[in-house]
Amino acid sequence: IMTNMTVGRQAAGGNTTPFPFDDVFRTIHSVDIAYRNARCKWMMPDTTVLALRLAKDGQGRYLWPEMGNVQIGQPISLASYPVVVNNDVAAMAASAKAASFGDHSAYKIRRVSSLTIVRLNELYAENGQVGFLAFLRADGGLVNAGQNPVKAFQNSAT
Repeated sequence: IMTNMTVGRQAAGGNTTPFPFDDVFRTIHSVDIAYRNARCKWMMPDTTVLALRLAKDGQGRYLWPEMGNVQIGQPISLASYPVVVNNDVAAMAASAKAASFGDHSAYKIRRVSSLTIVRLNELYAENGQVGFLAFLRADGGLVNAGQNPVKAFQNSAT
Protein backbone atom coordinates (compact mmCIF):
# COMPACT_ATOMS: atom_id res chain seq x y z
CA ILE A 1 0.00 0.00 0.00
CA MET A 2 2.87 2.41 0.75
CA THR A 3 4.72 2.07 -2.56
CA ASN A 4 2.22 3.68 -4.89
CA MET A 5 0.53 5.94 -2.37
CA THR A 6 0.24 9.66 -3.12
CA VAL A 7 2.26 11.90 -0.81
CA GLY A 8 -0.08 14.15 1.15
CA ARG A 9 2.62 16.05 2.99
CA GLN A 10 6.39 16.14 2.61
CA ALA A 11 8.30 17.50 5.56
CA ALA A 12 10.21 20.74 5.19
CA GLY A 13 13.94 20.57 4.46
CA GLY A 14 15.99 19.39 7.40
CA ASN A 15 13.26 17.08 8.74
CA THR A 16 14.66 13.73 7.65
CA THR A 17 13.68 11.92 10.85
CA PRO A 18 11.22 13.96 12.95
CA PHE A 19 7.47 14.09 12.32
CA PRO A 20 6.46 17.68 13.26
CA PHE A 21 2.98 18.01 14.74
CA ASP A 22 2.08 20.66 12.18
CA ASP A 23 2.61 17.99 9.52
CA VAL A 24 0.21 15.64 11.35
CA PHE A 25 -2.62 18.07 10.68
CA ARG A 26 -1.40 18.91 7.17
CA THR A 27 -1.43 15.19 6.32
CA ILE A 28 -4.99 14.83 7.67
CA HIS A 29 -6.21 17.77 5.60
CA SER A 30 -4.44 16.53 2.46
CA VAL A 31 -7.08 13.77 2.27
CA ASP A 32 -10.28 14.92 0.57
CA ILE A 33 -12.99 15.73 3.11
CA ALA A 34 -15.28 13.17 1.44
CA TYR A 35 -12.87 10.42 2.63
CA ARG A 36 -12.24 11.84 6.14
CA ASN A 37 -14.80 9.69 7.89
CA ALA A 38 -15.04 7.20 10.77
CA ARG A 39 -13.03 4.61 8.78
CA CYS A 40 -9.93 6.83 8.58
CA LYS A 41 -6.86 5.65 10.44
CA TRP A 42 -3.18 6.35 10.81
CA MET A 43 -0.75 3.56 9.93
CA MET A 44 2.87 3.84 11.02
CA PRO A 45 5.70 1.76 12.52
CA ASP A 46 6.33 1.66 16.25
CA THR A 47 9.44 3.85 15.85
CA THR A 48 7.30 6.67 14.41
CA VAL A 49 4.81 6.28 17.26
CA LEU A 50 7.71 6.60 19.71
CA ALA A 51 9.06 9.71 17.96
CA LEU A 52 5.62 11.35 18.17
CA ARG A 53 5.21 10.36 21.82
CA LEU A 54 8.55 11.98 22.72
CA ALA A 55 7.70 15.34 21.11
CA LYS A 56 7.44 18.14 23.71
CA ASP A 57 6.44 21.78 23.72
CA GLY A 58 8.57 24.66 24.98
CA GLN A 59 7.48 23.93 28.58
CA GLY A 60 8.61 20.28 28.44
CA ARG A 61 5.06 18.88 28.24
CA TYR A 62 4.34 16.02 25.88
CA LEU A 63 2.34 17.02 22.81
CA TRP A 64 0.60 13.63 22.47
CA PRO A 65 -0.93 12.81 25.84
CA GLU A 66 -3.98 10.78 24.69
CA MET A 67 -2.37 7.39 24.16
CA GLY A 68 -5.50 5.30 24.71
CA ASN A 69 -6.25 2.88 27.51
CA VAL A 70 -5.80 -0.86 26.99
CA GLN A 71 -7.71 -1.67 30.18
CA ILE A 72 -10.97 -0.35 28.75
CA GLY A 73 -10.18 -1.22 25.12
CA GLN A 74 -9.58 2.34 23.97
CA PRO A 75 -7.10 2.32 21.05
CA ILE A 76 -4.20 4.71 20.53
CA SER A 77 -5.45 7.81 18.73
CA LEU A 78 -3.72 10.75 17.09
CA ALA A 79 -5.82 13.88 16.47
CA SER A 80 -8.93 11.78 17.24
CA TYR A 81 -8.11 9.13 14.60
CA PRO A 82 -7.04 5.56 15.56
CA VAL A 83 -3.42 4.54 15.06
CA VAL A 84 -2.53 1.13 13.63
CA VAL A 85 1.03 0.06 14.36
CA ASN A 86 2.49 -1.74 11.32
CA ASN A 87 6.23 -2.38 11.47
CA ASP A 88 6.28 -3.16 7.74
CA VAL A 89 5.93 0.58 7.08
CA ALA A 90 9.31 2.24 6.54
CA ALA A 91 10.99 3.80 9.56
CA MET A 92 11.63 7.53 9.49
CA ALA A 93 14.59 8.35 7.25
CA ALA A 94 15.37 10.67 4.36
CA SER A 95 12.61 10.49 1.72
CA ALA A 96 10.84 7.63 3.56
CA LYS A 97 7.06 7.37 3.65
CA ALA A 98 6.89 6.99 7.43
CA ALA A 99 3.12 7.11 7.95
CA SER A 100 -0.14 6.95 6.08
CA PHE A 101 -3.53 8.43 6.82
CA GLY A 102 -6.93 7.85 5.31
CA ASP A 103 -9.58 5.26 4.57
CA HIS A 104 -7.47 2.09 4.30
CA SER A 105 -10.58 0.06 3.47
CA ALA A 106 -10.05 1.38 -0.08
CA TYR A 107 -7.18 -1.14 -0.42
CA LYS A 108 -8.52 -4.20 -2.19
CA ILE A 109 -6.97 -7.67 -2.50
CA ARG A 110 -7.63 -9.60 -5.71
CA ARG A 111 -7.27 -13.36 -5.69
CA VAL A 112 -6.55 -14.55 -9.22
CA SER A 113 -7.07 -18.24 -8.59
CA SER A 114 -7.91 -20.55 -5.74
CA LEU A 115 -5.35 -22.17 -3.47
CA THR A 116 -3.63 -25.18 -5.07
CA ILE A 117 -1.90 -27.74 -2.84
CA VAL A 118 0.50 -30.35 -4.20
CA ARG A 119 1.54 -33.40 -2.17
CA LEU A 120 5.19 -34.40 -2.66
CA ASN A 121 5.57 -38.09 -1.74
CA GLU A 122 8.78 -39.05 -3.57
CA LEU A 123 10.90 -36.05 -2.65
CA TYR A 124 10.87 -36.76 1.09
CA ALA A 125 10.24 -40.55 0.96
CA GLU A 126 13.73 -41.65 2.07
CA ASN A 127 13.28 -39.66 5.31
CA GLY A 128 9.79 -41.04 5.93
CA GLN A 129 8.23 -37.64 5.35
CA VAL A 130 5.61 -36.13 3.09
CA GLY A 131 6.00 -32.61 1.72
CA PHE A 132 3.32 -30.14 0.71
CA LEU A 133 3.61 -27.18 -1.63
CA ALA A 134 0.94 -24.50 -1.92
CA PHE A 135 0.35 -21.93 -4.67
CA LEU A 136 -1.89 -18.87 -4.51
CA ARG A 137 -1.91 -16.03 -7.02
CA ALA A 138 -3.04 -12.71 -5.61
CA ASP A 139 -2.62 -9.00 -6.17
CA GLY A 140 -3.63 -5.87 -4.34
CA GLY A 141 -3.97 -2.18 -4.87
CA LEU A 142 -5.46 1.03 -3.59
CA VAL A 143 -8.76 1.88 -5.24
CA ASN A 144 -8.36 5.46 -6.37
CA ALA A 145 -11.56 7.32 -7.08
CA GLY A 146 -9.58 10.33 -8.31
CA GLN A 147 -9.13 11.94 -4.90
CA ASN A 148 -6.71 9.46 -3.28
CA PRO A 149 -8.49 8.15 -0.15
CA VAL A 150 -5.15 7.44 1.58
CA LYS A 151 -2.13 9.74 1.62
CA ALA A 152 1.37 9.39 3.00
CA PHE A 153 3.59 11.58 5.14
CA GLN A 154 7.09 11.63 3.66
CA ASN A 155 10.24 12.86 5.37
CA SER A 156 12.34 15.40 3.49
CA ALA A 157 15.22 14.26 1.31
CA THR A 158 17.77 16.45 3.06
